[in-house]
Amino acid sequence: MKTITNLKDFCPKTTIVIDGDANFAAYPEITDLGNLQAIRGFAYFTNNKIQSLGNLQTIGGWADFRQSKIQSLSNLQRVEGSANFTYSQVQDLGNLQFIGGNAYFGESQVQSLGDLQTIMCTAYFENSQVQDLGNLQRIGGDALFQNRLLFVL
Repeated sequence: MKTITNLKDFCPKTTIVIDGDANFAAYPEITDLGNLQAIRGFAYFTNNKIQSLGNLQTIGGWADFRQSKIQSLSNLQRVEGSANFTYSQVQDLGNLQFIGGNAYFGESQVQSLGDLQTIMCTAYFENSQVQDLGNLQRIGGDALFQNRLLFVL
């Protein structure tokens, strides 16, 4: 098992950590993240062919799922930065429990926040399909629904 710093060295069977940012749009041959457990930087899943996050548990920066083909976040537990689900195919947040920045759900397929417990900054629900806040316990900023501020924590 290995740690890499450049996506050109990625192998789904042997790579367990990407030590830096991961822009998967630049590598269309990557379709599954396999045994990968952590991305220490930003993760861009926009406009690529990835359909499974495999064993990915942590993203150390921004996670951008806009226009991705991923439907379930599976084992992902933490996003240390913001998470953008706008116009994504994500329906199931899987084991996601923590978002360290803003969370964008507008125009997404997410209907339930499931196990998500904490959003450290603002949660944007304008034009979203979210109907169930699941186990959400804390929003560190504003919660915006249909262009109206409903509450501030």
